[in-house]
Amino acid sequence: MGALPPLYAKWLSEIIPDEIKGEKHATCDNCAMCSGSNAEAKKTIGFYNPLTKCCTYLPELPNFLVGRILLDSDPAAAFGKQGVEARIEAKEAITPFGVGKTDKFTKQYKDNPKEFGQNLELRCPHYIEEGGLCGIWRNRNSVCMTWFCKNERGQVSREFWKVMHEFLNVLEIALTHWCVLQLDPGTDSLAYLFPLSYDSFFPPKSTLEPEVYQQAWGKWLGREKEFYIECAQLVEKLSWQQIAEAGGVKLEAYRRLLEAANQKRNTKTLPPALYKGRFNVVLQVETSVMVSGYSPLDPINMPVALHDTLDYFDGKAVEKTLEQIRQEKNLKLSEGLVQKLVDFGILAEKKPEKDTPYNSSFGEL
Repeated sequence: MGALPPLYAKWLSEIIPDEIKGEKHATCDNCAMCSGSNAEAKKTIGFYNPLTKCCTYLPELPNFLVGRILLDSDPAAAFGKQGVEARIEAKEAITPFGVGKTDKFTKQYKDNPKEFGQNLELRCPHYIEEGGLCGIWRNRNSVCMTWFCKNERGQVSREFWKVMHEFLNVLEIALTHWCVLQLDPGTDSLAYLFPLSYDSFFPPKSTLEPEVYQQAWGKWLGREKEFYIECAQLVEKLSWQQIAEAGGVKLEAYRRLLEAANQKRNTKTLPPALYKGRFNVVLQVETSVMVSGYSPLDPINMPVALHDTLDYFDGKAVEKTLEQIRQEKNLKLSEGLVQKLVDFGILAEKKPEKDTPYNSSFGEL
């Protein structure tokens, strides 16, 4: 499955010429968080419900992505298209900005953070039961595109995707607002959509009274699907330069941060000195230890002998530490192995503070 939706891939190719690959260990078609035979590990790590996977989330879809979904004539996209049409026809969380979260879902999601990846009632309406795939995969939003349970380079990769999400979120908001202005629903509509005291993608309340719904849609009332399709067609024609102008200085700032994060993701350089990091022992047996550092969703297994060397990393130069381990433990640790321990937060460039909290989140979006 592709790392990027086609539309976003086209834009990003003008910023990052190298191919942007997804995370090969975050296998959506054969969920890495729904497999495994070790019952104790499953309990500790927090494996997901095979009937939901990580899709216990209702995506906010920008107007131009909604239009692309409605325009998709591929039979494989029919289920996703029907689901989006049903959301539009329900007229809940439906504005010229796009298709948002319902108040009911938002409350249930916030009230049950530990049920992420578990609660069938929170499962995305675009989830295809047969095969457990996404019905709007080719036009998924920035959240669904950049969230991975497992990352090849641990924290380094996760930081890249976090910056990518912020970049695309700014882009989505800018283009959503641009589309509304281009299609001009009227000043009454703009007064509702762009209140002086509120700055967000979607209005704070999803259920609108009939007169408020009418105000929100203005000249396009009754032609909601047509509006979204027009948005998709407008955005499809934009060059990157036009998108950059619509996004302004904030988009440019995140573009620069994204370039830097991508360079870091593709560069492996060990710090001159390292400390034992902040991590949690998930499971220990006679010959191996499972530990999680940057995320409890992405633990790594290591031999007990390797685990026993971690205390040697106390701020000395890496070369001296590795030589000491070789002499005293008769173990030769490769730079590649040490790099992985750094990437996953098992080793750290700075000494962790005693009160640094361990990241125990099981993956809420």
